[in-house]
Amino acid sequence: FRLFHHHFGSQIFLVRSRQMGDGDDEPIKSGAFWFYYKLGFRAVKQKVRSLADAEFAKIRKNRNYRCSVRTLKRLAVSDVFLHVDPERMEGFEELSIANLGYTVTRYIAEEFDGDRARAVRETTPLIAKKLNVINMRKWHADQKVAFDRMALLLANIPDLGDWSKRDKAAMVSIIRAKGGAQEREYVLRSNKHKRFRSSLEKLAADFKVDSTIR
Repeated sequence: FRLFHHHFGSQIFLVRSRQMGDGDDEPIKSGAFWFYYKLGFRAVKQKVRSLADAEFAKIRKNRNYRCSVRTLKRLAVSDVFLHVDPERMEGFEELSIANLGYTVTRYIAEEFDGDRARAVRETTPLIAKKLNVINMRKWHADQKVAFDRMALLLANIPDLGDWSKRDKAAMVSIIRAKGGAQEREYVLRSNKHKRFRSSLEKLAADFKVDSTIR
């Protein structure tokens, strides 16, 4: 966690319920939930969080008190998270990467009859124009590949063309960093681009409401 915080600038850490014992008895036996709880992690699900607080109060009041296996299994049904800023521990809503993937898939299906190669060929120059990218000849091959791939996602942001010059330039730097030798620069730049982040959150949320994958 320290490594990811200092190297990638990570602010939030999420541990899946499986590691708490959701469907796996080993974490239940080891008391994994309380290990993370004492580090500051809290349940994403509010009901589990309230139960954990109540149980911890009992533990502090009576050193001999032990949670039952049944209670530990109830505590294990939620992912747990930690924000480095204690003031932002009220709750957590995960960005659905899957929904973003579905958004791109739907775009290719509806606009290009499922032809991904055509989608890339026609979408990339349109996004380049919206982001004011004039000459990509000096870009190396990996950066161009990154642009092709991210263009399909960016095409789904309706107000992309209305972004400020600064936001557009920052987006271009993110794309070029994605095609770089290391992931760190891409992550750091992405974390700083608030409009890009908010656009992704809206895309993921809108897909969840308006679409059904069968």
